[in-house]
Amino acid sequence: MRIFNPKQAGNRYQNYLLSDSSRDAGGNYTVSSAALNHTGVYVCTAEKGKPAYYTAISNTQLIWVTGVSAPVSLIISPSRTQHFTSVSLSLSCEDKSNSTGWRVRRHTDRWGLEDCSSSVSQSQTGSTCTINFTITYDTGVYWCESESQEKSHPVNVTVHFGVILESPVHPVTEGDTLTLRCLYQLLTPPNLRADFYKDGSLIQSQTTEMIITTVSKSHEGFYYCKHTERGDSPKSWISVTVSHPESQMSVLHVFSSVLAVCPYLLVTVVLIFKCCKMRDETMDFRHDTQKKTVKRLIQEGESDLPEHIDVSVRKKQPMDLSDLCREEDSSVESRLWQNESPEPSCVSMKSDWSMEHPIHFSLGESSADL
Repeated sequence: MRIFNPKQAGNRYQNYLLSDSSRDAGGNYTVSSAALNHTGVYVCTAEKGKPAYYTAISNTQLIWVTGVSAPVSLIISPSRTQHFTSVSLSLSCEDKSNSTGWRVRRHTDRWGLEDCSSSVSQSQTGSTCTINFTITYDTGVYWCESESQEKSHPVNVTVHFGVILESPVHPVTEGDTLTLRCLYQLLTPPNLRADFYKDGSLIQSQTTEMIITTVSKSHEGFYYCKHTERGDSPKSWISVTVSHPESQMSVLHVFSSVLAVCPYLLVTVVLIFKCCKMRDETMDFRHDTQKKTVKRLIQEGESDLPEHIDVSVRKKQPMDLSDLCREEDSSVESRLWQNESPEPSCVSMKSDWSMEHPIHFSLGESSADL
């Protein structure tokens, strides 16, 4: 098998043989690592007999590799991927960044790659293309493209006579509701009671619409509807995107950041704990030192404590002066606690005479006898 990539040369297309296309009997072509430059139209031809000859070229197939999407999306009215023949169809580029120069482009099996407004029955005003009278040849891939060749995500559009499937234009977000309807062109209203299939398997029968209330990734696949008398609709691919990927990535990023910072937080907490413990030990040591200083000063007869002595120490450690001095003056003790002018607190002022002749007190003696 030989794979070709048709590219436009003037008004004609020329097939370019891919350098890495295979010639094995399986007829497969594999791109090991898809990139944006692999986006394009592909055809194939088979090799038969000896001597070898090549078969006719197959129908074209557009392969689209998506990367970072452009800030624009293709809006289709009516909003579905399948449409009836002989109706009007509008396609426009909804720009999120308010930039200009967008136009609707398409690729069809009949006309290849072209602007949406190339034929007589089509017109383009600004970034809106209108197909006034649809035909089956309008079936193809449509997208928005800027002057700098930025591209939006493509949309497969099918034009068919008879039965069609009404399905969403853009991928469905996981967790949302999906509604599919079977429509018939010659009915008014066009809703048709039919059977619904997914990937060839019957999933719901004899109903005008099929509703999936909570969409999951498992609902992704090819869908179509079938009526016993009217026929089958074309198949439409329903794509499901993961809900809120940016939020999940943000949560994972925050979680990984927290894990990375945890060791540093642990070390910081330990250091703070040690610092607090050392501060408490220092305060206890200082408090004990001040208590010892106060006691020593009192024992030495100092009534005036130094200013650096914490007042709380004075209040927490009341001094029993009776153990240190036999004679005690209440006014001196008061000045000791209030840190007033210095006066001796534990000195007995006695004359030499009184030491030799002790004074005796008796009842009835007046002060004159002293």
